[in-house]
Amino acid sequence: MTRTCTSIRRLIGFTLVELLVVIGIIALLIAVLLPTLARARGAAQQVACASNMRQWGFAVQMYVNENKGFLPPFMSDGSGTYGTMWDSAIAKYLGMKVIDLSLTPTQQYNAWVENFYKPMRRCPTDPETYISANYGAYYQPANSTWAKFRAPFNYAVMPGYKWTQMRVTKIRGSSKLILFGEGYRFIYSYAVWAPDMDTDGDGIKDTNSGVNSGGAAPWYNFNGGHPKVHSGRSNVVMVDGHVENLHYKIWINPNNGLWIPQ
Repeated sequence: MTRTCTSIRRLIGFTLVELLVVIGIIALLIAVLLPTLARARGAAQQVACASNMRQWGFAVQMYVNENKGFLPPFMSDGSGTYGTMWDSAIAKYLGMKVIDLSLTPTQQYNAWVENFYKPMRRCPTDPETYISANYGAYYQPANSTWAKFRAPFNYAVMPGYKWTQMRVTKIRGSSKLILFGEGYRFIYSYAVWAPDMDTDGDGIKDTNSGVNSGGAAPWYNFNGGHPKVHSGRSNVVMVDGHVENLHYKIWINPNNGLWIPQ
């Protein structure tokens, strides 16, 4: 009887070879499924990022509606305080902290930092990527009768110079002008600071040497933008509020018509 039980136990067990085969099959399945899961996760993060960007686009539209059709200024005066920055101007439409301009510069900065690190401004794919403004202007002396616009965000007031906010109704092709992109704080317009150096060694000029300041700051790559965060592509918000996903080769082309108002 004892022998029979022992034989049965041996029959229902697994040999080492069988276990290794099962483990090998499981490992193979994981290797096959992981890239698919990674792609699905990346696609979900891109959608989440685009949703955040769309909210910022809506906020700008609300600002425009309440300010006679004018886009927010890059900075509302020449003080340099963070409460006068473009992102502070639309903070209330995003449920963020409204910065009191009577606060000290340090207090304004601390309030701005709190807004800056809100999840709505960050890209889920890359924690170092933020929704950033397309900035760049060609200014004229204060006695000039005009100022030439080079990007949606310009200074409204600057001591010694004449800057003018841009009116949406004056922009032809607002669906083709980048308002926001993925970067850090703001992005130096490629139409103003055209790429003349290759910072990542892929053979494509991607950064303006003047902006890059000798390569001292890595976030200056791509003129402050991060156009490769979504598998070599990036989300952008156009002035009319819609979101597009651009390949970085299109993003960094200064002649693509996306960086200068028409």
